[in-house]
Amino acid sequence: MNRSTQFESLGGRRQVAAIVFTDAANSCSSMGRAERETVLMLERDFAAMSRICNRLGGRVIKTTGDGLLLSFPSALDAVRFAVRSQQHFSRRSSVDGSNACLRHRIAIHIGDVLVSRSDIMGEGVNIAARVLSETEPGGICITQVVYDLVRKRLALRTDCLGFRELRNIEERIAIYRVFLESQGASRFAGLAGMVSAVRRRFRKPVTGGAMGLALVAIGVAGLAVGSYRQISQARSPDDGRVRPQVVVPARPERNGAPRAFGPGGRDPRFPAQAPVGVAARRPERS
Repeated sequence: MNRSTQFESLGGRRQVAAIVFTDAANSCSSMGRAERETVLMLERDFAAMSRICNRLGGRVIKTTGDGLLLSFPSALDAVRFAVRSQQHFSRRSSVDGSNACLRHRIAIHIGDVLVSRSDIMGEGVNIAARVLSETEPGGICITQVVYDLVRKRLALRTDCLGFRELRNIEERIAIYRVFLESQGASRFAGLAGMVSAVRRRFRKPVTGGAMGLALVAIGVAGLAVGSYRQISQARSPDDGRVRPQVVVPARPERNGAPRAFGPGGRDPRFPAQAPVGVAARRPERS
């Protein structure tokens, strides 16, 4: 009797499930410095992930030392769990400091697995475990099948890492990295960097009101420059070059009627100007 048959005889059943593996990337080094504090941080993080998992209809199968093995009925809920968990850890790190927090990795795969009351096994579980080794600390990685199921349902910013040869997996697996930043928020990342640079440069706090006035001033300046360019430039029909367009209003006569200029649109009362850089010749005396 092989392991799969023995597993089914103990009450296991086959089903399609989204498998999630997590682990704390810096737990070993943290355990060496402060063992008790690290254990407390792991228990705290496990409790947070368990709460998020239960809210999304998932199930915590077991702990794997410094990580968790979870299953979800859908890939969509599994990815939501991963994103919400990493967002929770990011907020905690910004409040407590990076030294007081652990950096977790999360990997997701969906496939046909064997599930019992206390364990889960199958190739889908093995693939999820191998994908975890390709995930960066604080990151999320999903396989191609998970990406295809959620890419139209969730607003995610992803990066394809290509096909990877995973240990003890026959076929190569395409892996995607999931970023926590939304597409809308990422547009303002450059502006946030500029604000941080200004703060570091002048060493003075920038208030919200001052920042708002600065943004309004930048917008007004941009509109003014755009309007000036539209007004001050016109395309010449003869050679296609862009030249300044100067509009000279006609001088009214004493009776209020405008003076009609001669051919070429030039006022006959004024001689033509010499080209720039060329001195006008004075008429020779007879």
